[in-house]
Amino acid sequence: MRAIGIVLVALGHTLGLSDAVQLWIYSFHMPLFFFLSGYVLKESRLQQSFSVNVHHYAQRLLIPYFAFSLLTYVPWVMLTRFYGADAKLGIHPLRPIAGTFYGTGIDGWLQHNSMLWFLPCLYVVHLTYKLIGSGLRQNFRILAAMILAGLGLVLSQIMPFRMPWGFEVALIGMPFYAIGNWLTCLKLKQQNNIAGVLTLSGLALVQFSCIYINGRVDMNFISLGNPILFYAGAFCGIGVMWCTVQFIPDISVVRRVASSSMLIFVTHRTLYSVLTAVLMLFVSDIQVFKNSAAGAISYAGWAVLVSVLTVDYWKKFAPVLLGNR
Repeated sequence: MRAIGIVLVALGHTLGLSDAVQLWIYSFHMPLFFFLSGYVLKESRLQQSFSVNVHHYAQRLLIPYFAFSLLTYVPWVMLTRFYGADAKLGIHPLRPIAGTFYGTGIDGWLQHNSMLWFLPCLYVVHLTYKLIGSGLRQNFRILAAMILAGLGLVLSQIMPFRMPWGFEVALIGMPFYAIGNWLTCLKLKQQNNIAGVLTLSGLALVQFSCIYINGRVDMNFISLGNPILFYAGAFCGIGVMWCTVQFIPDISVVRRVASSSMLIFVTHRTLYSVLTAVLMLFVSDIQVFKNSAAGAISYAGWAVLVSVLTVDYWKKFAPVLLGNR
């Protein structure tokens, strides 16, 4: 699920996808990663002190966030901001520096690598769940997460500015995290082929219905449309992925992509700029290519391939930058 999710993230940030595919990807791709983060959470982690959790998730999320914000800021401020859409925006070169501490992915605060918004936001989710999770039973954790999500929706409507580190987005994402953590306790068995196909089909039907009615959603911009349809479509999309992976064999290439997910996430925007610079030497109209389906696949494939091929070197020489010890 992580491998599929990160490929969809990379695809979703290309220009050549059809509107229908973008609608589908954005309906669940960020909720999927909140869900997976809760799913892999161990109960023993919740039993540790709050200070230990602060340190652990700072190492896992904040170090990669600040490190790659700096690393990707350098090529942006020196080169990328003078070309393409960035040149038309005229963003002050120091704004992304301030934005790195602000931690929100809109209004040019992270213009050099706007996708990084998710890391501090997930950090807030982890610590918030620690606060509600260590003293409550599993079912009450879900209820608390739903209440916090309602608070997040209210804050997103009444606040005149975005809160630091995507705080309101973190609250909105809490139910995905809590349900993911709850499912680890159920120890669900793999369904047979017929039951799996029927479940997948039913979930996909509900998901596409929600997408059709609700339109495009975007957690970064807190553009969710009808909240009920947003959550229904996102959870059904996660369910579709859950059923789909049961039919995918356990092969090394999938695990390889999954293990490279952090590197893919933090570098794919910059790798897109590198590929554009190279293609400009050979493609007469680069914009036409970028806006084509072939361009979308090429850009996403390039980012995934480079990350998969280089991740071992990152883990060997700079593991702390990827959140590893």
